[in-house]
Amino acid sequence: MCPDIPVFSLTQTQAPSFVVWVDDSGVARARDARTGNVIAESSDHASVIQAAIDSVSGKGGIVALKGSFTVYKRISLVSNLVLDLREAFIKLADNSNPDDIFYGQGVSDVEIIGGTIDGNKAANTQYVTEPIAFNKATRVRVRGVRVVNAAGFAIWFGVLSPYTYPSDYSEDIVIEGCIVEYPAKQGITVGGAKKVIVRNNIVVGWNSGNTDAPIGLGVDSVEDCLVEGNVLDGGGIAYGQVGIRVERYYTKRVVVRGNVVYRANGDGIAIVGTSGQAPLTDVLVEGNVVAHPGSSGIAAWNPVEKITVKGNIVHHAKYCGIALAGGRAGEIKHVVVEGNVVYDNNQAKSELFSVGSGIMVSYVDYFLITGNRVFDDQATKTQACGIYPLLSRYGLVAENNVHDGGSGANIYLDLCTDVVCRRNKGHPTEAGGAATIPAGQTSVTVNHGLALTPTKVLVTPTGNLGAVWVENITSTTFTIRCSTAPAADTVVYWYAEA
Repeated sequence: MCPDIPVFSLTQTQAPSFVVWVDDSGVARARDARTGNVIAESSDHASVIQAAIDSVSGKGGIVALKGSFTVYKRISLVSNLVLDLREAFIKLADNSNPDDIFYGQGVSDVEIIGGTIDGNKAANTQYVTEPIAFNKATRVRVRGVRVVNAAGFAIWFGVLSPYTYPSDYSEDIVIEGCIVEYPAKQGITVGGAKKVIVRNNIVVGWNSGNTDAPIGLGVDSVEDCLVEGNVLDGGGIAYGQVGIRVERYYTKRVVVRGNVVYRANGDGIAIVGTSGQAPLTDVLVEGNVVAHPGSSGIAAWNPVEKITVKGNIVHHAKYCGIALAGGRAGEIKHVVVEGNVVYDNNQAKSELFSVGSGIMVSYVDYFLITGNRVFDDQATKTQACGIYPLLSRYGLVAENNVHDGGSGANIYLDLCTDVVCRRNKGHPTEAGGAATIPAGQTSVTVNHGLALTPTKVLVTPTGNLGAVWVENITSTTFTIRCSTAPAADTVVYWYAEA
């Protein structure tokens, strides 16, 4: 769906066009690698870096930084640029607070590779500086960069107002192999973009500045996007909130796969439509591990359609393991929840099934919940219910294993319409057997063993019992009666469904 974008293939054998370094006196110099001429030198490191970048404008090239740099203002990127930071350490100067460090406006064919950028948030407390930022960019790769202590978003792709959807979107974006540690705001953010890959990154301790941007990795208003193989650790930051968030009604065709989200202080993975707008559509959440989130493990809310949550492991969430919750009838529809392992959730110990279940769906239409393993094996169980559909319609709950699914119930269908629940381990809804009416008697009581009161009981006698019928059906038993007492013990086969 999202092919790898071959922006550049920088190798050790490719010579840079310009080299920028800092001498022992703190003066930065930029040299033309082809002529050997120094084109700029100054104690203003940002200006020297900018001079080297500007020198490849219009023709393209590689600018390599070597050594430790301190910058206090924005450095603007140009098209057809490789910025090689593999031997560089760039730090934002105290109390400078520019909007960005490296910024690409409307650029194309850009790669930033390697190195460390220190956002120095402790000394830039306005929290407005993005170390790496792009707006309306095309064919961009950010690869192997370490960003620490960003005084704002760490890596940001967006569309600034005013813009026209979708012509002003960024396109063909790859962010891979980066490490983001303790940004003041969000870790990695892509907003307003098409054909996006965010892969194999590590994000730790996002929103350490307690701002209004509490997301580790966010994709917003994107089309054709792959979020894969990332590791996110909330790092004990109380303001960290959501680990991975996919949002906005423009968003469609997104895969969130093979990520590990640990200690997010909110939802581990959240899929969020926009209330009152067209639904966010075509989302696959597959093969992720979500552990110890501060809200639900995997969540979806507001208008979302065509979402599959498959093969994930979710445990020790504060509330539900998996929660797909619309705000009104049918707000979420066409849902598959399949093959997930969900256990030991509801660490908040809520008694409400809507808050503390392993898997919960509410106001969902056309759904399939199948093949999941939901359990609670703690000494003191916390999961209130295993699988809990609420106010949902046109669904099938089948072939799940919910032994020890919840302290309140393994499966509980609440105010649902046209929902079938069948063949679930730990929640029997079908059973059959043989009962014997003794000689000279006209009835036998059967313990059916179903999780619910049967709605249908079929009986088949093996002898002449006259009329045979069922009465006194309860949540545990029913009675088989006959009009003619048998002369000898007579078997009656039965089948019951709830």
